[in-house]
Amino acid sequence: MKNKIIFVIFNIFISNIVFSQNNNDLIKLSYPEKISETLFLKDTIIAITKANDTCFIIKICNLKKDTVFLFDSYLNNELAQSFYLQRIDKENKVSKISFVPIIPFLSTQLSDVVILGNEKIVKKYQVIYSFKKIPPQSFIEIIIKKEIFNNSYCIFDFNANALTKFENPKFDLIECNEFQNFTNSIEFAIYENIDLLINDKAYYLDEFNFNKQAQSFSILTINSN
Repeated sequence: MKNKIIFVIFNIFISNIVFSQNNNDLIKLSYPEKISETLFLKDTIIAITKANDTCFIIKICNLKKDTVFLFDSYLNNELAQSFYLQRIDKENKVSKISFVPIIPFLSTQLSDVVILGNEKIVKKYQVIYSFKKIPPQSFIEIIIKKEIFNNSYCIFDFNANALTKFENPKFDLIECNEFQNFTNSIEFAIYENIDLLINDKAYYLDEFNFNKQAQSFSILTINSN
């Protein structure tokens, strides 16, 4: 994605997790924060985040001229608290919840063999590509409770854009206790084009271009301070 993704944070602190979405899934921007008057924010994606005692309320706003797509395959109660979504970046001292795609384990069709629990995230054909459409000048609202940061185990961070559908990486679980003083953050993946990722045939018949598109996401990061 050529245009930079910018995040804006208002009164943010680490609250509680488990995922839900506003009933009005897609909401037209009315610019209550007057962001339309800020020139440097035009033609980009921003996250406006507020928090109460129990959750984050995150508005992902599309200020671009084109529709974008939020990757949301992991944004459900079954998967949101998986150990494999909680990552430790030791170099930058960040503990993150990352909802960006782990490409080798995503597909366009599900296997007949169903795996439950944390392992579902890192097994092939258990999770399919799913997206929320965000047209220009619109936003979607996501509510995330603070329990997401209460996992006992997590994994070390990695470059998700560098993984391909042809790999089979292994992730070792580590205890989170020693990283409690790290800064917390949440990551989302934004795509500009998903035509191949929602095409069953492309996954098998156009693997090179499918993989290239799968890697083309930009990461929207929301920090706690």
